[in-house]
Amino acid sequence: MTKNKELRRRHRVEIHNLCRNVRRLRKNAELPLWKAAKLLKIRVFTLFLLEIGFLPPWLSTETLFYMQELFGVSVMELFL
Repeated sequence: MTKNKELRRRHRVEIHNLCRNVRRLRKNAELPLWKAAKLLKIRVFTLFLLEIGFLPPWLSTETLFYMQELFGVSVMELFL
């Protein structure tokens, strides 16, 4: 596998992990989608897309820090 293909594969895995972890953490916190979106300062649709495995291009890195605060995990843990 070429270096470029391996890098793209790793990025897909990390994005998949982020999406899965956000959903799991929100459900563990017993937060409805609308409330989590409000606390993360994003639209419900954006959070919905993220939770079904699509990383919206308009999602900012700032949102990751809101997730860190809301769920009590490091930004790095969101991708593991």
